[in-house]
Amino acid sequence: MSSDFKPGSFVFALCALIVSALWVRESLRINTLGIEWGGPRLFPLAISVLTLINTLLIVVLESKGFYRYIRGTSLRGIIEFKWKEIATTVVLLILVVLYAVVIKSIGFVLATVIITLYSSLVFKAKLIDAVMVSLIISIGLTFLFKIVLKVPLPEGILGW
Repeated sequence: MSSDFKPGSFVFALCALIVSALWVRESLRINTLGIEWGGPRLFPLAISVLTLINTLLIVVLESKGFYRYIRGTSLRGIIEFKWKEIATTVVLLILVVLYAVVIKSIGFVLATVIITLYSSLVFKAKLIDAVMVSLIISIGLTFLFKIVLKVPLPEGILGW
């Protein structure tokens, strides 16, 4: 069995490929305002196409490891896949989607604390370290966007 294959990375790469393809599709829907070259579509389309190319490259690289894993493993070994790693990745992806959904209702600070805390714990940080990192990131980003850049952030139930 090859040790270079990480199923979580492969699943994440496939999900990122789907998201970037949808992003390209949405970028193509932006009105050009009659401008032949440039216009409001240019930057989102360029970034989304670059993202699509990069995620496609990552999927190709990850699928080489997947192919080696399948080729060198019996059917039982394939069925006994590393489900824990895949489940962790899927939960993290679901949490990112939930972050986008609930950020307006619970606010930027609380939503950011929750997602960074979970992410730190997934990467096996100690609880106290994970709490400290999530608080520093959340407060630091709030300071940067709200105070320095004057970008309004969702306040949510806490009001800050």
